[in-house]
Amino acid sequence: MTCTIVQGEDAVVSIDGWIDQPLKIGDRVSVTEAEQPINFVELQGAAPFWDLVRQKVDLLPR
Repeated sequence: MTCTIVQGEDAVVSIDGWIDQPLKIGDRVSVTEAEQPINFVELQGAAPFWDLVRQKVDLLPR
């Protein structure tokens, strides 16, 4: 998937919550599938990973 900033305010992309990279109009961000899948470990009694993501960014459908 590729996203391009086409108008509006400058933006920032956050990579793994550690690296904030400023973006300007015309910049592109590409995301590709990794060769190796990732497995998430869920601890018993802990909130599921995607529930935590939804809580933090409030963008994903519920």
